[in-house]
Amino acid sequence: EEWLGQLWGNYRQNVASNRSLEREQLDHYVNRIDEVMASYKGNLARAALEEKLVDRLVTENQWGALMRDNVGIDEDGDYYRVSHRQYLALTEALDAANTNAVGVLVAQGVIADGEVVGDGIGGDSFSELIRKARKNDAIKAVVLRIDSGGGSAFASEQIRQELRLLKQSGKPLVVSMGSSAASGGYWIAADADEIWATPATITGSIGIFGAFPTINRSLAKLGIATDGIGTTEVAGGLRVDRPLNPVVKRALQSGIEHGYQQFLSVVAEGRDMLPEQVDKIAQGRVWTGEDARQLGLVDQLGSLEDAIQSAANLAGLTQYRRQWVSPTLPPLQALVNHLLEQTGLSARVAVPGWWSPVSGLVRDFLQMRDPNGMYAYCTECSAP
Repeated sequence: EEWLGQLWGNYRQNVASNRSLEREQLDHYVNRIDEVMASYKGNLARAALEEKLVDRLVTENQWGALMRDNVGIDEDGDYYRVSHRQYLALTEALDAANTNAVGVLVAQGVIADGEVVGDGIGGDSFSELIRKARKNDAIKAVVLRIDSGGGSAFASEQIRQELRLLKQSGKPLVVSMGSSAASGGYWIAADADEIWATPATITGSIGIFGAFPTINRSLAKLGIATDGIGTTEVAGGLRVDRPLNPVVKRALQSGIEHGYQQFLSVVAEGRDMLPEQVDKIAQGRVWTGEDARQLGLVDQLGSLEDAIQSAANLAGLTQYRRQWVSPTLPPLQALVNHLLEQTGLSARVAVPGWWSPVSGLVRDFLQMRDPNGMYAYCTECSAP
């Protein structure tokens, strides 16, 4: 409730300020939407216009005419514009004159072990990107943009170790947090020279958990039981059709507690704090970017551009270009992605809105595959 209240407060302040509204007026629109709708006979578009949330009500064709009036008409009779590919090609050509670069790596999605192509952050594949930035002499500093609720503890540590090597090479490392950089997302951020967040960023969630599903009670309802013999006390202890073996359970708990202490040490070392100080603000709790700055988990509040400028300053650069460090896709996948973009299709499969939070959580867990079964993952950060 506390951090949701802060997020709503920031949102309300931004909307009220940008639309020149009184906050009480916005509160009335939100909290008394039934009365607002009734006063405009159910016409929500008209309500938005009269309440100054939008400037005009126009059709798509009217909007096109407005664009033609503002930017001119091309040879096809449409308004002047360039595709994102053309824009990027032009800006990259202009940037080529600058020999010094600030590399930008984007860590978005669930942190999983091994190679991850597309959505997600692979322990092996993302480490390779970091090495690519470290070995590129043109890149003088690196900004790590994080938008992740975490995932595999093993992969998070693997990525952190690669980031430490990057720092040891003499290149400043600045983290820019997006909507969330929590749990494993904070694990990989902790060692940065600077950490930037937005006031609405969800971060923290410093904690570890383990998960092992069992279906023995479900099977028992169907009259199915499991029997057998073993040579040790823990034989069959990790079978899903049996209750979790108490010995194995205690062993897993011991590993989880060790993982938590390791997480505390990682944060303490990176943020120049004592583990005891970190523990007071850890224990899996989440914080907004604003709170995180006050607690010492974040250095500055600002945008990605602010973080890039800061990285350039740390590297002593006055003239520089931004260089996005991206993986090289296999030829076949690159062709498929290109065709999907050209046709306006997406490789994602749509799911019903009511099911998407659940399906997303299940999908994330299936992707993690931590070899020790331990996860630094913020489930709250995925909540709608």
